[in-house]
Amino acid sequence: MKILIVDDDQAARYLTASIVRSGGHEAVSASDGAEALEVARAQVFDVILSDILMPRMDGYQLARECKADSDLAAIPIVFLTASYTDPADERFALDLGAERFLTKPVEPDVLLDVLAELSEGATASHARGPRIEEQEILREYNERLVNKLERKVLELQEANRMLSAAMDTLSSELEVKSTLISELDGRVRGQVSDIEETMAARAVLEHAVQGASGLVMLVGDRYGRTEWVSKGTCLLTGYAEEELCGVDYFDVLVSEADRDARRTAYEALMTEGGCRTTDSEVLTRRGESVRLAWIDCAWRDDSGDICGVIGVGTPLR
Repeated sequence: MKILIVDDDQAARYLTASIVRSGGHEAVSASDGAEALEVARAQVFDVILSDILMPRMDGYQLARECKADSDLAAIPIVFLTASYTDPADERFALDLGAERFLTKPVEPDVLLDVLAELSEGATASHARGPRIEEQEILREYNERLVNKLERKVLELQEANRMLSAAMDTLSSELEVKSTLISELDGRVRGQVSDIEETMAARAVLEHAVQGASGLVMLVGDRYGRTEWVSKGTCLLTGYAEEELCGVDYFDVLVSEADRDARRTAYEALMTEGGCRTTDSEVLTRRGESVRLAWIDCAWRDDSGDICGVIGVGTPLR
């Protein structure tokens, strides 16, 4: 069989290709979903082995695009992932039309057995499309992404808590003057604050958006002013990042028909916390409107107080 291997990690691509070739199969590699689509449309493949978390186009998006393309819909898709390991992640993958869902590291015999099963059972069943409707796909995709973001933020907060505790212990054991202790404590707290702001509010969001470059994502403060926007937001709206940061999100980007409802939902999140799903129109710089499916989640600071909202939107086709 001819296998297309999709993974942004070069070492992982090499390892998977080695296992595939050891079973007598031909292996072709791609570094992300966007490249994989180009390669799949230029060659004929029997199976696609794909990672999920990748830049430009992730594995979920790749599966969605393949199942929507009549020339690619019949190719069985097998996911290999070390990042999306929840039962809900697997369920969503199968709902998109994937044949198998395997977690890394995968044993060579297990992977080769799956390929053998797909080869022996190569029937029209592989041509089945997604098991759920398009709008439900968009909502579930956003929920998977937000879930991933929340887990990353919790991991960062726990790491910062442990770092802070370790620094506090070290300070208490050192017999130094009170002025030195105060200076050291201030520096440590400043470093922890920088880690939380930079890693949690920037690196996590930007890394996730790299895996779905077309995704619209905004971070707003407690008053509805935009603090950060994704590249996908700029691409969709036609605004530059510096034009959107610091402005009132509702006045600039939300259509007049949806403005009051969006403000009310935003204020409810600032009061009650949690997440809400909705859809509304976003205005582009050219005055055009695009309807998006939204998932909005309250954003809390280290003390647990709600300090803003993260909004994740996907255009409804």
